[in-house]
Amino acid sequence: MSTMTADGTVVQPVTGDGDRFRHYVPKPEIVRAAVEGVPARAICGKVWVPLTEGAQLPVCPDCQAIYDSLEAG
Repeated sequence: MSTMTADGTVVQPVTGDGDRFRHYVPKPEIVRAAVEGVPARAICGKVWVPLTEGAQLPVCPDCQAIYDSLEAG
């Protein structure tokens, strides 16, 4: 399954927790994931169950690029 961003970019989901980045996720979805323990989908397409606070991790470059393009438009 793919996701389309607001600018029409199609993003293929990435699953697992193998990377070490902080991802941008819509606030209602991240809250639901944290409370219910269900997977969250970042704007870059990564799908995972957030288990730890990622404040010390660098921001995902794909999420940052998508966020910046949305903010500009």
